[in-house]
Amino acid sequence: MSLDYNVYTSQLWSSPERSTPEHRQWSATTSVASTSQSSNEHAKSAARPKHTTTSVGEPKSCDFYSAYTHIYAPIDSSSSDLEEVEKLSEKDSDGHDGLTAADIVSNLAQSLKKTSCCRFNINRVNVWDGALRGFRRSSFDPTYSLMVKFTDDAGMTEEALDSGGPTQEFLILLMNTIKTRRIFEGKDNAKYLSFDSKAAEENEYFNIGRMIAVSIVHGGPGPRCLSPNFFLYLIGKVKTIEAPVEDIHDEEVRKALVEIENAASLSELQELTAKYSSMLQTAGCYRFMRTLEEKKKVIDDYIQWYFIYRNHVSIQRFKEGLATLDFVNALEQHP
Repeated sequence: MSLDYNVYTSQLWSSPERSTPEHRQWSATTSVASTSQSSNEHAKSAARPKHTTTSVGEPKSCDFYSAYTHIYAPIDSSSSDLEEVEKLSEKDSDGHDGLTAADIVSNLAQSLKKTSCCRFNINRVNVWDGALRGFRRSSFDPTYSLMVKFTDDAGMTEEALDSGGPTQEFLILLMNTIKTRRIFEGKDNAKYLSFDSKAAEENEYFNIGRMIAVSIVHGGPGPRCLSPNFFLYLIGKVKTIEAPVEDIHDEEVRKALVEIENAASLSELQELTAKYSSMLQTAGCYRFMRTLEEKKKVIDDYIQWYFIYRNHVSIQRFKEGLATLDFVNALEQHP
């Protein structure tokens, strides 16, 4: 279950145990998890009365939600996301047990306590600050429901009852914010963890890992930005990372490795390793070249150091955050 495809979980808030009747009615046409329900469940759903009847002159309760989702829609992912999920849901199952990503996250969500909540006051201009204050609060419990209120720049609270919509909007905005944080580097769809001393001092690696786990288990999206190569290493499916030189964010380092990779003769290779000896020595992979084929080993060793060894502590703290709500264990069992 790749983090990049956790858009599955944005539908889970509409399950019968976790939502209002209006939400269940709305989500009946969009939930990608519906394919895993039994025929009995479909029968019960069909027999369930729609909650749209109100007294004369009184607005229907679902109209309020429809109005909210109409306003909220531009902030959410494009409709192509749903099409992508529908296609992937047909093949996103582990062969040994047939579970889909939605099934797995639904199982994790059973540990949530719906009778208690953690409150978040969020300013859309600075989502990160409000989220961090909420997650750092001593009373925060990841098993509690999230109650979100948006405020404007003047600190005025928006008049909106959080029955699911504001929380989903908050989680989407938070995941989009996380992608731009200093702990990540690389392409938009192939990011790796990168060490930052200030981020380490402020425990940002742990907090972001926890935010991702909480978002997904509570029915929100994942960051959808991690490199597949890094993801496989993160969940323990590979012992060494296999990443192309092009994934290295540092332009000077990338240029040096490309030159070594393109060396056409042994003498040229020896000259280049001497030229970049300081860089290679920092990574512990400098050696005297005796054959042209050794350049591949040098490049592989440097990539391993660049993405993994120098970021080892940061990766561990990130995983500890992802362990919230047993999420990292689910990733390891159902990659």
